[in-house]
Amino acid sequence: MSGVKIHKKAKELAEEHNVDISKIVGSGKNGRIVKKDVMKYLIENGIIKESDLENEKPVRNFMYVEAIGCLPKKWLLRLGDEPPVPLKKKDDDGNEVNIKHADGTDVLFYPDALVDIGAVESTVKRMMPKGTQYLIMIHDLEEGEGMKNQPHIHIHMHIPGTSTPSAIRSNLGLYDESKEKFIQKVRPKNKGAKSEIYSKRTMFTYLVHTTDGAIAEGKANYEHYVDDVYKMRSNFDYKSYLKYVNAEVDSKKIDVDMLITEIMDGKLKKIDLVNGDMALTRLYLDNKRKIDDALRIATDVYLNKSRADDILPQLIYIVGKSDAGKSTFAQDYAEKAFKHYYITGSQNDPLQDYAGQECVIFDDARPSDFGASDWLKILDPTTKTSSAARYMNKVITAKCIIFTSVVPFEAFFGYVKNKNGFDEPLNQFMRRFDTVIEVDSDLERVYQDKLYGHRTVAENGIEEIVKGYNSDTMESMSVAEKSDLISKSAYVKWAEDKLKEKGIDKEEDRYYVCRLYGVVRMSDKEEPVRVILEGSQNWDRQVLKATYTLKEFDNLIIQKLPQRDKTKVPKGIFEAFE
Repeated sequence: MSGVKIHKKAKELAEEHNVDISKIVGSGKNGRIVKKDVMKYLIENGIIKESDLENEKPVRNFMYVEAIGCLPKKWLLRLGDEPPVPLKKKDDDGNEVNIKHADGTDVLFYPDALVDIGAVESTVKRMMPKGTQYLIMIHDLEEGEGMKNQPHIHIHMHIPGTSTPSAIRSNLGLYDESKEKFIQKVRPKNKGAKSEIYSKRTMFTYLVHTTDGAIAEGKANYEHYVDDVYKMRSNFDYKSYLKYVNAEVDSKKIDVDMLITEIMDGKLKKIDLVNGDMALTRLYLDNKRKIDDALRIATDVYLNKSRADDILPQLIYIVGKSDAGKSTFAQDYAEKAFKHYYITGSQNDPLQDYAGQECVIFDDARPSDFGASDWLKILDPTTKTSSAARYMNKVITAKCIIFTSVVPFEAFFGYVKNKNGFDEPLNQFMRRFDTVIEVDSDLERVYQDKLYGHRTVAENGIEEIVKGYNSDTMESMSVAEKSDLISKSAYVKWAEDKLKEKGIDKEEDRYYVCRLYGVVRMSDKEEPVRVILEGSQNWDRQVLKATYTLKEFDNLIIQKLPQRDKTKVPKGIFEAFE
C-alpha cells in the first residue's frame, strides 16, 4: 500500500468509507488513484448508491444545528442541576433504545444547560478556514414537546473554498462522526454564481424566521435577537445584510408600472426612491433607466402645468444675526410642513444632490452666490436653473424655497441687482416673496424693537431701511415710562405666556424668536422705501428705491433651541487617536 499513488481528495474519501485502496485501480497519470476511481469502486461494491454521488460533492454553505443540551461541554456555561438524560429513539421493531455515539457511548442531553455563545464564536473564529462568514444564533422561543422544540443553536457558515460535513465536524471539534448528521449542506438549486449567492442568502436570512414561508408555518420570530450579543454573533454586519436582502425580496412584489404612474402623478419624487424605503431603492436600481425617463417626463409635465396655472412655490426669506437660530427655524418649519427637504451643498454646485424634495433651503445665502439672472431663475423655478447646476439642468419642483442670511431682505437683492452687468429693478426680486422672517435670540431686544417700530439691526454696517419702520412714539419717553409701557403690552404678555407654555427660561435656555412680515406693494401715495448700500469706499454708496414693503403680523414664534454641553469632548474623538 505504501507504493500506491493516490490523490489527497481520493484518499480522504477512501478513508471515510474504510476502503482498502490497494483494491482500487487508478486511472490517473502513472496509475494514480483519483477521486472518481474511489467513487466508481464504492458504487460497484454497493457501499454507496449512484444517487448519493451528488451528496458527496463538496459545497460552500453549511448549517450546524443541535440542541444546547447536547453541545460539547467546552461551549457550555453550566450543565445545570438536573442529571443528564440519555436520548432515545425507536428501533426497527418499535422498541425504545438509547441513541449511541459512533464509539458506542450514550448520547446525553442536559436539560438545564446554558450555552456560552462567546466560546462558540471563539471556536468558529480559530478553527474554520480563513475568510469564512459565520452567523451564530440561539433559538429558544419555540413551543411544544419534543427535541426539535428544545433550545438549540444554529451555526451557519459560508466557506471561502469548499468543504464536507466531516471536515466541518473536525474543525468545530464535535464528538465523533455521529455528529455529522446535524451538519446540513445548503446546496444551490442550479449551477452558476447567482444560484450560489441565492443559496447563501437563503441560509443566512432563514434564521430570523421573517420569510413568508416561516411566517406561514408559525415559526417564532427572532428578528429582535439581531441586536442581542448573548443570542447572536456574526463576523459581518448581519443587520444591514438582512435589510438589503429583504429589500430585494420586497422589491419584487412592487408593480413597476404602478410606481411609474405615481411618479407621473407627482406623488413620488426621486428622493422617495433613494431615501427611506430600501425596497423602492432596490427597485430603482433594477429599473433605473425606465424610472429616470419617468422622472424627467414628470418634471416636464410639472413645468408645463405650473406655467399654465401660474403655480409658484412659497418663498420665505429668513434674516438674523449669526447664531440667532435661522437655520434651526428653517429646518424646524421644513420638517413640520413638508414630506422632505433639501439643504443646498457647496456653492460651486448647490443643487447637485437635489432630488425633488418638497422644500429647498438655501442656507447662509449671500448675494454673491449667483448672478442676478440666476437668482431670478431660482425665484421662478418653472425656468430650468441650468446655470445653478453644473452638469445637468436642474428644475426645482419644491412647494417651498427658504433663504437664510445675515443680510437684510431689501439689501440682499440690492446687492444682487447689478451683479454681472444684469440691471433689474429691486422690485423684481422682492415681489416674488411671500414672507420675511426676522430671527433673534433675545426676547427683551425684540420687545424694544417692536415697540419702537424698529427692524432687526444688521451687523455688517448696512443702514438697512431709511423710511417706513422707525416710530417717534417712544422717543420722548423716559426709561421708566418705556418700561411701564412694555410691561403693560398685551403683545409682551402673550410672549411671556408662550415662554411658560414651552418651559423656556430666558436667563438659562437658548431659544429663538421670530417676527413675521408679509411682502406687500405700496400704494402710489406712499413714498418708496430707500435702501442704502454701503460700498468699500464712500463714493461706492448707493441708494435704491423699492415700492414693496413689509407688513408685520401680530404674533411671534418662540421656540427652544437644543442645549449642547460644550464642556465635554464629543464621544469618539479621543478613541480615534488611541
